[in-house]
Amino acid sequence: MASASSVNEKKHPREPNQSSQQLMKTVLRGELVSRGRSVTRKLR
Repeated sequence: MASASSVNEKKHPREPNQSSQQLMKTVLRGELVSRGRSVTRKLR
């Protein structure tokens, strides 16, 4: 898999940027989940 990923990076230089965007999305999702939990706690 590592070799395939390196080949993909050579073919598509935008791949690493896409992965970083995915990471940001996951982080944002985590923040939203934490906020939702805090809101539910306040409501309860």
